[in-house]
Amino acid sequence: MRKIFIITTVILTILLILSLGFLYIRRNRDTVPVPAPENTVSDENPAQKILAQEVVSAVPSFNGERVWYLTLDGKILSVNLESGAREEFILPETIKNPSDVQWQEKGSDFIVAQNIDGHLRYTYVRASDKQLSQYPDNIREPVILAGDARIAYDWVIGDNHELKISDINSSNFAKIGDLFRSDYRLVAHPRKLELVMFANATTSPLIHVDLAASTFSNIADNGRYENTRFSPDGSKLLVSENKAGVLVFWFYDFATKQRKDFSIASTDFAIWSRDSGGVIFATNGLLKEENTRTGDVKDWGSFPGGPVRDAFLHPFKDILFYIDGAGNLYSLELSP
Repeated sequence: MRKIFIITTVILTILLILSLGFLYIRRNRDTVPVPAPENTVSDENPAQKILAQEVVSAVPSFNGERVWYLTLDGKILSVNLESGAREEFILPETIKNPSDVQWQEKGSDFIVAQNIDGHLRYTYVRASDKQLSQYPDNIREPVILAGDARIAYDWVIGDNHELKISDINSSNFAKIGDLFRSDYRLVAHPRKLELVMFANATTSPLIHVDLAASTFSNIADNGRYENTRFSPDGSKLLVSENKAGVLVFWFYDFATKQRKDFSIASTDFAIWSRDSGGVIFATNGLLKEENTRTGDVKDWGSFPGGPVRDAFLHPFKDILFYIDGAGNLYSLELSP
């Protein structure tokens, strides 16, 4: 009898083991591996991918909790930086073929550049009531001026070009002066009713314009200027210049009216620090910041490299955001 009990116990134990094994195999067979979320960080790439899609332009929210962005298919969305949750700002009509965005500094309105039938056209979006207003076709290169309420632009009439300013909805315009070439790029001062303009198709001077006084003055002589950025406080101007195929960065100090070259070379990008006291460069797989007053260089860690379409900083934290050549949005914590 005892022998039968032992045999029965062994058989039941074997059956239990087999059944558990079957359940294990079945559960793993029915489970599909979940891919790692997009916002992961690897040893090879310290940057965190926030959005894996064609982002045309992006800007941080005022409280730094979200990033607002425009997609290639004309949608305005925001992403929560902590949870990754996205929300769409639904507009009454689609923004077709967007190529760039200008965001108000302290407001929520924006201007979208659109490629329409091979021409750049511009639409003003008033966020409060989601109203879209296309600017007249004569308006070229509009920029939002300090205070967010007015714009400056190149007004085109046939072969003639005039620099004008108006309210942001293009009403109440005034002429500032004539422009003597058709391809000026305009960059607005963040604190004053001023701007700089330049052209990069051929050599041109770098010109400062006081819109209140309607005066024009050269900051620098003829050159191939690729881009300019005012410092956040407007006291300096960061300039990238093409010299014989090599991109060179320097800055102009409006207080001293002097230019100064940087010791760091970069082929990726350069942006101002939040306090306007330094410029952050990506160079040779590293991020470095050069102090504009002392020339001291601070290391901010590694950078993945590759083409960068745009870059900006978190409003409060040491975090760099950038859009790569494919339109993916990344964040990168700066660690000295």
